[in-house]
Amino acid sequence: MGTARSICKIPAIAVVLILFACAGLSAWGLYSWVWPKVGTVLEYVAGSYDALFPEITIRDGKASIREQQPHFIDTGDKDLVVVVDTRESKEKDALDYLKDVSTGAVLARESVVTKSQGQIRIIPLKGMPDLVINSRNMRALLDEYLPTVTRFFILAVILYFLIVKPLQAIIFALLPHVAARSYSTALTYGEAIKLSAVAMVPPVTLDLFLDISGIRIPMAFIIYFVLYIGLLILAVRDLVHSSTLPTGPSTSINP
Repeated sequence: MGTARSICKIPAIAVVLILFACAGLSAWGLYSWVWPKVGTVLEYVAGSYDALFPEITIRDGKASIREQQPHFIDTGDKDLVVVVDTRESKEKDALDYLKDVSTGAVLARESVVTKSQGQIRIIPLKGMPDLVINSRNMRALLDEYLPTVTRFFILAVILYFLIVKPLQAIIFALLPHVAARSYSTALTYGEAIKLSAVAMVPPVTLDLFLDISGIRIPMAFIIYFVLYIGLLILAVRDLVHSSTLPTGPSTSINP
């Protein structure tokens, strides 16, 4: 009996556990790669805010700063404009700051006006809680809310992979199922799903290794699927080979 045929005989609960393990490993890898970078960016923004932006006070849905206005933020890009102008009766000037650029943002007294790809959006400040935006307060917010946001991120990532990995196994099971039929080899769709689930383990493990080690390979997702499909093709070859082998002892007739 070949390896692929042995995999086809594993119980359904083992397949469920394998898929759960793949989902967990993928979630762990994504978290290990993404979240430290997010934390680093947030820490940098909080630490450098005072050097880049003025202290902004929002009270009763109205923004204000102490610096002379309009206050232009140095973005280092002539096509990107960031302006703070919270003076009364200057709300309409926000559009003038953005008319000659493709991307930008303006904090006005009662709204934030943004421009991206030629589209203008106006976000009212009404309803925002009273707050003072500076490095000290941003660090305090990070200390208070980052642990909660982290837990929600982990939960969301796990739920995502708990959906994606079983769906992936179901879809890619079509490959061995159809290929086996073309070779007139017996393989039910349920058995094909078992093969698909087991074949998922090596590419998921490779993905986890790359995420944890920090090694970045261009088009790594293509390597993932090439390895996945390659293992399924090998499984079909093993099935076909094992099905053509003689099942009983051979005998010979001597004259």
